[in-house]
Amino acid sequence: IIFLLCKTTKNLYNNIGIDIEKIMDIETCESIIDVILTLNEFENINYLNKNRISYEGLVTLIFSAKETLFKALYPNIGYVFGFEMAKVVSNNHDTISFFLDLKLKIDKVESNIIDVKYFFSNSHVYTYLFL
Repeated sequence: IIFLLCKTTKNLYNNIGIDIEKIMDIETCESIIDVILTLNEFENINYLNKNRISYEGLVTLIFSAKETLFKALYPNIGYVFGFEMAKVVSNNHDTISFFLDLKLKIDKVESNIIDVKYFFSNSHVYTYLFL
């Protein structure tokens, strides 16, 4: 599905970010949570989980969505940035939204809020972003 989206939209968008992750086990989630979430994000994790995704699913989703953001934004920014530069602000049934740190200078992006689309299938999370 994502491949077809990329083929049909490649002339419409400058940058595309895609990531696919197997849902992490609890041990992996616990070992990386401090790296992928800021303290504020961690404190709000239950609020962000309106869809009742499992803890493992939610952590994997956030990791995957931030990876997708990096892949889509790196060509514009030109340097490696950390997970803390994108903070989760909302999560709906197919979209997770991030507030980008103002230090990130991004051409052709009009807002500091970026929406990453996602879906779950066969114990994996698929995330994608077209800019």
